[in-house]
Amino acid sequence: MAALALGLAACSSPTATGVIHLPPRTTTTLAPTTTTTPQQAVITGYVAAETAFGNASLAMNASDPALVATSVDPALSQNRALLTVEKGTGVTVRGHQDLGQPVVVAYSATRAVVHSCEPGPGLIAYGQDGKPLTTSLGQAANVDVTAVMVPGPTGTWMLQSGQDKVVPLCPD
Repeated sequence: MAALALGLAACSSPTATGVIHLPPRTTTTLAPTTTTTPQQAVITGYVAAETAFGNASLAMNASDPALVATSVDPALSQNRALLTVEKGTGVTVRGHQDLGQPVVVAYSATRAVVHSCEPGPGLIAYGQDGKPLTTSLGQAANVDVTAVMVPGPTGTWMLQSGQDKVVPLCPD
């Protein structure tokens, strides 16, 4: 590295050989932006809520504190009840989560609606027999998600309700 630096320095020093002298290189570093649009904040809350539910599903943990941190009723109670029933009946969840490309489709200061299509196979629920459940969301399928988000007590957006629908394809 030192030899390279010396070689470059030699090329840029004044000589009688006709070398073009360039001014020293300068770089501009932009300060990181901390501005978050309201829609970005909604998407951040949505991703946090969906990730919390996915992680709680993989662990079959209805008491996961991340659920409380990212969801409010009725979604919180419904998701906890679902996890409790699934755990009690020996259901396991495997796979990975792909939240697609969530987009805010409606926004006000007190309510926002997020839409995303989650490409399959995603998280799949399996029964005690080890076979995928035949319920609509237990299959390896694409899931069209519409979620209602509301601002929480700390100002972060939280999942209030959601509707999942199996679809043949996610749009590009």
